[in-house]
Amino acid sequence: MRKSTKALITAAICLPLFLITVKRGPEPPQDYWKGLSGDTLICLMDIRSAPYEEEDSGFNYALAGILEKDMHCHIHIINARHPMRTDSAAVASNKGAIDLLITNVPADSINAHTGGGSLPIAGFSNESVWLMDGSDISTFRGLSEWISRIKSNGTYGRLHDNFFGNRRTGSISPYDGLVKEFSRRLGWDWRLLSSVIYNESMFINATLSRRGAIGLMQVRPATGAAYGIHDLSSPRNNIDAGTRHLQYLENLMKDWGITDSANLVRFTLAAYNAGEGRIEDCRRLAESLGKNPDSWEEVAGIIPLMSQEEYYTGEYVKRGRFNGKETINYIDKVLGKYEEYAGKTATGKTS
Repeated sequence: MRKSTKALITAAICLPLFLITVKRGPEPPQDYWKGLSGDTLICLMDIRSAPYEEEDSGFNYALAGILEKDMHCHIHIINARHPMRTDSAAVASNKGAIDLLITNVPADSINAHTGGGSLPIAGFSNESVWLMDGSDISTFRGLSEWISRIKSNGTYGRLHDNFFGNRRTGSISPYDGLVKEFSRRLGWDWRLLSSVIYNESMFINATLSRRGAIGLMQVRPATGAAYGIHDLSSPRNNIDAGTRHLQYLENLMKDWGITDSANLVRFTLAAYNAGEGRIEDCRRLAESLGKNPDSWEEVAGIIPLMSQEEYYTGEYVKRGRFNGKETINYIDKVLGKYEEYAGKTATGKTS
């Protein structure tokens, strides 16, 4: 763990900050990048300024992921908007310190709350300002040189274009790479998973629902925790948790006897939207009325009955009244968006 001082914690709490530009230095020796290998950096992610809050959040998480890979270290991110219980333990193990503050506070905001002096900042742009305590010279120098490196080799520019414009033809969102990676887990066309994410969050990483669902796939903390995933503000973690839950639901539908691929997708999406318990109620009621419980079309046909007292108080419905119109519309919207994406992109292959 890297040491830090109270000044950084004060800056993290008080903000705004001041941005300075890091000059490009000579290319470091090849073995220099092993200097942080095995270390853990505690990073506070405080993304707050309009108008690009949602893009800035995903952009900075992507940058942190590149840092982690390049420096062979572990980055523990504490999201200022959605702190987790595990974060306090991480900070405590780091002697109560935060090593790095990542924010998007505008460059013209002078750090008036840091005693009048300017703390060292390794800065990318107005979307990404990285501040750390200057007493840890080796880490600051390493981060500064890493920033210069990814700027000079084009990594930073390509990532910036991916999030803020000039994406390649056939792309859907800045998260295409992650979507393709995790769609393999499901065996789904990556464009179908993209359509789920669009309908959940419109690709806005900072989305938070009134029910506490977080991020791109609107995953609840309890759901993420069930899969051992806690930082749901991370796009990678969020899509990881969301696809794990989709996989669980799809396998559950198979256990229920749903084998037709088209019906399997629809029932899985319905369970993702409404919960598997609600869908089980719908299937039980459909079967009691002589309908095929494995056919989404037939089950959807009886869903309006679930809001009528004579049906939702009956023996086949265990979870009470269900206004399933939203779920029916959700499936239609997801599949409609999928058709749109399929028409705009050349292939559904995930490789």
